[in-house]
Amino acid sequence: AIEADVVASTLGRYAAGGGGRLELVFLNGCDSYDLGAKVAYTHRVPYVVCWRTKVKDGAARVFAVEFFSELRRGGDIPRAFEMAKDAVQRETAPGQLASGQAAAVTQYVLCHPSRPLPAPKVAAGIPVLVTQEGERT
Repeated sequence: AIEADVVASTLGRYAAGGGGRLELVFLNGCDSYDLGAKVAYTHRVPYVVCWRTKVKDGAARVFAVEFFSELRRGGDIPRAFEMAKDAVQRETAPGQLASGQAAAVTQYVLCHPSRPLPAPKVAAGIPVLVTQEGERT
């Protein structure tokens, strides 16, 4: 396995502080926050998207598709992050309404995977946008 410090310093060489033009690192995997924070804070990559917790695969896919779709539409990185979070929270799955009627119901909640939720809700995980100014969840 490659150590996080090696990955972070390699990416850092491509950031503005290292003479490059790297503006965004997208780490769409479980527990990627420590690496993301190191890339952003130590190696000065302006924007890093990562996950503070484990992330459900389906939620990670929805998040990535919407994030990059928003960038293609001309949105900036903070807006793409917000749109991606919204898309995950709008994702539906077959379920039932309180009346018992079958319906498509929202599937994911952006929260820690250990949080108990009523079925069919699933804890998707907690995405983080790390910037030089701070963090957004």
